[in-house]
Amino acid sequence: PLTEEENEEFTKVKKELTKVLLEKVPVITVNRIDYTVFEDMRRFVPYCEKFGK
Repeated sequence: PLTEEENEEFTKVKKELTKVLLEKVPVITVNRIDYTVFEDMRRFVPYCEKFGK
């Protein structure tokens, strides 16, 4: 476990690194559809835009 001081320092460094990463790394577009396979596919209902609203 970190002390409160160490935790603050860690948070500060993490924020700074995140900022640097976001500046340097280009946005990556992922063209894929994630899906979940259930053991029992009889109850599987595909996600559909019209049902999501």
